[in-house]
Amino acid sequence: MKKINVLLIAGIFTFFLNSCDPDVLKVCFDSPSEVKVNQRITLNAACSEGVKNYHWNFGDGENQITTTPSVDHYFKTAGNYEVTLHHTAVMPNSTVDHCPPSAAANGGVSKRINVID
Repeated sequence: MKKINVLLIAGIFTFFLNSCDPDVLKVCFDSPSEVKVNQRITLNAACSEGVKNYHWNFGDGENQITTTPSVDHYFKTAGNYEVTLHHTAVMPNSTVDHCPPSAAANGGVSKRINVID
């Protein structure tokens, strides 16, 4: 009976080690608040921690997935856009390879960018 209890406790402990814990992640990015139409902007998520892939939604119908924290983008028309960063996380000290994009940071972080003519 003691072996079963030890195995059960070890299994529960392993489950918690392998779960996607949003508290070990930090997701953020820097961006300008205003740019001109067709001006190249660089969004930089180097301040993020524990991220494997960066899932960018630019708010203008374009999306991009990168493995590096920065991405360039051009807005083609004037307007106010909400740029959102979701991610796939790397779980340190875990046998889980990654967490799904929606597992942490309340579904992502967003910033508004005003695009002017």
